[in-house]
Amino acid sequence: MSQDAVVARNTYQTSRAFKSVLIVNVIQIFTCWALYKYTKYETVEIVETSIQPEIAVVRLFVGLVTHILMQESMSGGVEMMKFSLNHPWKFVSY
Repeated sequence: MSQDAVVARNTYQTSRAFKSVLIVNVIQIFTCWALYKYTKYETVEIVETSIQPEIAVVRLFVGLVTHILMQESMSGGVEMMKFSLNHPWKFVSY
């Protein structure tokens, strides 16, 4: 594989991961805004609101979306680590 192909692949993977993280952050900001806007709590205490069902549903949803979006990147990293552990003679330690 040529150096240009490696750079192009890494650039694509980085931009895809950045887009995934950006999407998750936008979802989190929107859901936080919606909870703030539509909840009827006069004082918002972190300890009290963290156990509310609405917060739990949002945290569950955002956690699922994050895992789904990042699963491909994480599995690629695990495959590369397995390859490096199973083929140590192909790598040079400086």
